[in-house]
Amino acid sequence: MMFTEYLRSILEPLSILFWVVDPLVAIPIFIAITKGDSLEKKKSTALRASMATWIALSLFAWIGNWIFERWFHVSSAEFRIAGGLILLLTAIDMVRAHPSPSRVTREEQKESTIKEDVSIVPLAIPMLAGPGAMSTVVVLMQKSQISSHPNIQTMGLFIAIFLTGL
Repeated sequence: MMFTEYLRSILEPLSILFWVVDPLVAIPIFIAITKGDSLEKKKSTALRASMATWIALSLFAWIGNWIFERWFHVSSAEFRIAGGLILLLTAIDMVRAHPSPSRVTREEQKESTIKEDVSIVPLAIPMLAGPGAMSTVVVLMQKSQISSHPNIQTMGLFIAIFLTGL
C-alpha cells in the first residue's frame, strides 16, 4: 500500500468532518460565553471542549450504528437518508452564513453566560459534536467498513476525528 493511500484515508474524512463540525463558527460564541474569564480558564475550557468533542465523535463513530440499529431499530439505509437530510440542512445554513439552530439555541447561549463550566454543554455538545457531525461520523464509519481496506479507512477516520477535535 502506498503512502498516498494512507494520506487519502485521513484527508477525505478530515475534509468532510472539519467543515461539518465547523469549529470556526464556534469562535464568536466561545468569545461571548467566556467573556470575563481569565486566560487560563479560557484555555482550560477550550481544551475540555476539544477533548469532549473528540470523545463524543469517536464514541459515536464506534457504536453509533449499533445504537441506531439495536435501540431505535433504524437500518443503515434509513440512517444514511436521515443523515443526508441533516447534512443538507447544515450545508444550507452554512451557505447562508447562518448558524444552525440545532447547534445551539439563544436560550442556551444566554444560560451559558451564567454557567460555571461551558466546555461540555453547549460548546462540545451540541455546538461542535452536534447531530450533523454525529451522523457524518456514522456514515463515514459505514463507508470505511465496506472499503477495500477497512482497517486503514477506519484508522484514517479516527485520526480525522482527532485532528478535527484538535
